[in-house]
Amino acid sequence: MFTIADIVAIVLGVASLAGTFVSHYFYIREQLHKSVGGVIDSAESIFTEGKEKFDFAVERLMTLVPMLFRPFIRRAWVECLVQFAFNKIENYAKKQIDKKDNKKNS
Repeated sequence: MFTIADIVAIVLGVASLAGTFVSHYFYIREQLHKSVGGVIDSAESIFTEGKEKFDFAVERLMTLVPMLFRPFIRRAWVECLVQFAFNKIENYAKKQIDKKDNKKNS
């Protein structure tokens, strides 16, 4: 029969494993967020077509996700991350062009 000390040890062991798993999950997500800009920059210099750039960026980011976490960090989420980054970069570029045009017109 299990004693209370045995049950507490088992519960603490499971909680420790779960905590480690969750913290590593968030670490991987942070690494993906940090890497998306560099990956998109690489895709911009290698490819000319938008779909090729997008697919390249998604594939490169998916290589950063360990197999154990692929059920939790799915390709669809990485695709959304890449699309969001592409949109932010495009919006920034448009703002910079508008600023430059406004300075020329002034």
